[in-house]
Amino acid sequence: MKFIYGLLALAASIVATNAQYCSIGVCVKEGENCNINNYNFTDNSVVDITCEYGTFCPSSSVIFTPVCTKLSGLGETCGTPFTECAEPFACRSVTTTKGNLQTCAMPDYLGFGESCNSDYQCGNGLTCNEEICSLKPHVICSNDGQCPFGQFCNGTNSLNTPVQCRTLYATGAKCTRDGQCPYNNYCGAKQGDNSGDLFCQSNFNKVQGDTCSVHGSSFVQLGSGFRYECAATLVCQAGTCQSPQNSIPTGDCMDIANSCPSAYGSSCQCTSTSQIITGKCTASPFNLASNCQTSVQNLATCAIEHECPSIENIELGPDSCLMKHCRSEICDNNNCIVQTNTCGDAPVYPVCNTPSSSSVILPSFVLLIVAIIALLF
Repeated sequence: MKFIYGLLALAASIVATNAQYCSIGVCVKEGENCNINNYNFTDNSVVDITCEYGTFCPSSSVIFTPVCTKLSGLGETCGTPFTECAEPFACRSVTTTKGNLQTCAMPDYLGFGESCNSDYQCGNGLTCNEEICSLKPHVICSNDGQCPFGQFCNGTNSLNTPVQCRTLYATGAKCTRDGQCPYNNYCGAKQGDNSGDLFCQSNFNKVQGDTCSVHGSSFVQLGSGFRYECAATLVCQAGTCQSPQNSIPTGDCMDIANSCPSAYGSSCQCTSTSQIITGKCTASPFNLASNCQTSVQNLATCAIEHECPSIENIELGPDSCLMKHCRSEICDNNNCIVQTNTCGDAPVYPVCNTPSSSSVILPSFVLLIVAIIALLF
């Protein structure tokens, strides 16, 4: 299974004056009014609004004048009209001595073979069997994440090749998709080879002018998906690896359709919390510096060293294999990706702001009550 670390679109953002605004409208701070339908300006324009990162706007059907409200973190209360979990957490009902309590927990963050105590923790369609995330007996795999470290699900079902987990192909071996290759490899045609065959190749192995197919993906994954073919400082555009210099316009933009070249993955992103937002279409720093290429390779090396299973479509939980052993390699990459379409500062990986802890934490006041009751009895 291939290690994938991603390029979130070559980012940019801007909004012109004179009643021209970017696609997510005006950024509103915590505690400010946030009618979820529109925001009226002094020039009588009506545009969408977005609460700044870390907050949300309660439904106007619940409260007449909603304001941007802080999202609940890991272990905090949720499940009410005025509480909502921050990403990547989800609201889960937990049974306590005082009844059911709804708190924000991390779902689907453990891979094959990792220790668990609930199905809720296991991703990729796995279940918690004898405290280990795995498939139930006699169930065949349906995706690479349902196989142990170093294996992939062959995904076929015939008499000659039944569905089963198989060992990853070595670098240089023929393949049909990325997930069959080692971490930090991709499955693609070799430069100058017109046979139509695909081979497992190391990421970043192509230089300027070489043929390529895609540039990168948007998230850390260990599994099939996008890949990095071009070396650092290059992007895959129009089928070849090339320099992105002078490819992004420098003028103001109103939206991506009119101002920023979608072919380069750019976007017209809100970056200000003021009512009149301005900005520029600028390229993301990711994969435009050698240190970002190195960070991708370091993360793959760490994942291999600690035999972290595929986490395709799984959130990076605080107690997952990658976060326990490769946290610094993951979180260091925050500096290599520009987050798009957000109001205020937003980390690419919110879990990097979360200390390692249990996936389900009871609020401190509940624990205090339980402790007092225990002392009384």
